Amino acid sequence: MYINIKKIAEELEINRSDLIARLNGRLIYQKALKIIENINRGETVILDFQGIRVVDSSFIDEFIINLIKRSIDSSKDFYIKLKNLSKTIEINIDSVLNTYFNYNNEKIAVLTEEICLNNNFFIGPLNDIEKDIINYLRVNRSGALSDLEDFTGLNRGILKETMDFLCKIKLVKKDRKDLFSSL
Repeated sequence: MYINIKKIAEELEINRSDLIARLNGRLIYQKALKIIENINRGETVILDFQGIRVVDSSFIDEFIINLIKRSIDSSKDFYIKLKNLSKTIEINIDSVLNTYFNYNNEKIAVLTEEICLNNNFFIGPLNDIEKDIINYLRVNRSGALSDLEDFTGLNRGILKETMDFLCKIKLVKKDRKDLFSSL
């Protein structure tokens, strides 16, 4: 599913390339929820920021953080990916996700279509092993637990916990018992 953020902003008569303020984030979040109301289980929502230059922390908190949390907690089981982020948007999202982790001691992250300033295809406070797994799956499209075990050098128990976590926060899909894929 594809959502054009600029188009939603224009429909809501927020006619600027800078999306700032908590209220604007809340309005776009509510509109996005209506769009994804009938989403198929396991579907990926692409949030396209083409034409948007800046989003501030309040907007990110009300829109992106809430949508990520909804995807994690939802019975609809959907995934989120960001597209066409300006460097400023990317930096601001990264800052908010790291602040969220520091204050709540809860990691959340989001995948991206393009490579980011952190040289990865995601934004968020992941550790080196989690980063390596995301990048491995991005390149290889999928991997069995045994492949990931060989790649990471982790014992199976720790690797299973790591994979369960990455699935829980919707960065990886579990295709069957021991097979995982990227989005």
